[in-house]
This record gives sequence, C-alpha cells and structure tokens, in this order.
Amino acid sequence: MRLPDPDRTGRLPLRLEALKGLKAELGDTAIVAGRIAAPFSGVALLLGAEATLVLMIEAPGLLRKFMDYIHACNTIVTQAQLEAGADVLWIGDCVATSLFISLEDYRRFALEHANGSCRVVRTLGGLSIYHEAASNGGYMFCTAEGIPHDTPASNVAAMVRTVKKDAESHRGL
Repeated sequence: MRLPDPDRTGRLPLRLEALKGLKAELGDTAIVAGRIAAPFSGVALLLGAEATLVLMIEAPGLLRKFMDYIHACNTIVTQAQLEAGADVLWIGDCVATSLFISLEDYRRFALEHANGSCRVVRTLGGLSIYHEAASNGGYMFCTAEGIPHDTPASNVAAMVRTVKKDAESHRGL
C-alpha cells in the first residue's frame, strides 16, 4: 500500500487549503484544529469494525501491521496539517472504546499506537487531543464539539460540576 501524498491524495489537498485559509483569516486569535483517526480506529474505518475485531482474535500480527501502516500515513498527514496552520490535532479513536473492546484489549491493541500518534504530533510541534467515544473502565468526559463559543461561562461551570458529581456517584461500579 502506498503512503499518502498530501498534495494529491483524496481530499487532503482540500483539507490543507481549508486549514491554510482558517489560519490566514484567524491568525493566533483562535486555535485551528486538524484531525486524524488513531491507528486502531483507522483500521476499523478501512476494513470495518467487525473485520478489525476478528483480526484481534485470528491475526493480531496482521492487525498490528495495518496499524503500523495507518500510523505511517498519520505521520505524513499530521505534518502536512501542522505546516498548513493547524495548532492542534484531534486524534479520534471511536472504535477503541468499551463499546467494542475490553480494557485489556485496548491495552493490547490500541494504546501503544494511540500514544504513538500523540507523540508524533508533539514531536512535530503541535498539541494533541485524544478522544475515544466512551470510557474504557474509567470515567471520561468530553463534549467533543458540543460547546458553542458564546456559551456563558456559568453554564460551562455548571456542566463541569454536574459531571464531577455524577462521576463521584459512579465510582466503584
């Protein structure tokens, strides 16, 4: 499989132009975010979730090779997005969740590559936000894109208090 060329592959040129335009328009008045799929979820997006789960059981070495390939692609795409003006990369790992895999499988298959993705972003000078869609044995709170820029600070503070209270009530479950 070939590695992507950010100037020619798929919709990457459009994404990079959008990032350049946002950075040119906003400068440092706002954080400009790019995005990649973490390697475990990247494989699931390519092959399908079911096929990825089967690989975990029947061919874990092949799954790791696919994740290595996605990681190599992500490194190229991350660098291109940072050069285009992204300040932060959203690393989505929607399939590496307790909805699909156990905490043990997360640690065996997804964690190392997710950490590697975050390291690449930092090494290239960006910030990373790692997001999985659900908790893997702990409590994770993430609003994703759910807080509009004009939300009153008091509303955000109330939401955080509620989440903390709810988290306390679920400890030990």
